[in-house]
Amino acid sequence: MVLDKGSRCAQACVIIFTLFFWLTGFVLLFLGIWMLVDPKRNYLLDLVNFSEDEPLLKFAAYSCLAAGSITLVIGFLGCCGALKGVRCMLGTFVLFLLFLFLAELTIGVLALIFKDKVFDLFADALADRKSTNSSA
Repeated sequence: MVLDKGSRCAQACVIIFTLFFWLTGFVLLFLGIWMLVDPKRNYLLDLVNFSEDEPLLKFAAYSCLAAGSITLVIGFLGCCGALKGVRCMLGTFVLFLLFLFLAELTIGVLALIFKDKVFDLFADALADRKSTNSSA
């Protein structure tokens, strides 16, 4: 298959984008593994006011591992589809990107709708944090 200059440029752009996409997948995997394995994470837990046995911390670590794995698979589909010119792989890649965009859009809309609850939650947590630090 002979590609003209525009097609080669589009192919290179998709490959570069999927490489950055892969990089974020590896970062998420590294972050998840680090949160599960690092024995000296107490300094990090003090910043976010978690205890060592907090179930939310393990949930966040496993979520990072799952999101990183899914990101790597999606990036693989896009990169192989761009290199080989397989329309099915590229279509699947675009479908997954559309799904991710809609999920992020939904999270943003929900954050706007419930922003008062989120600000109250953070204000209460900050007030509790200040009262424990000032009494110590």
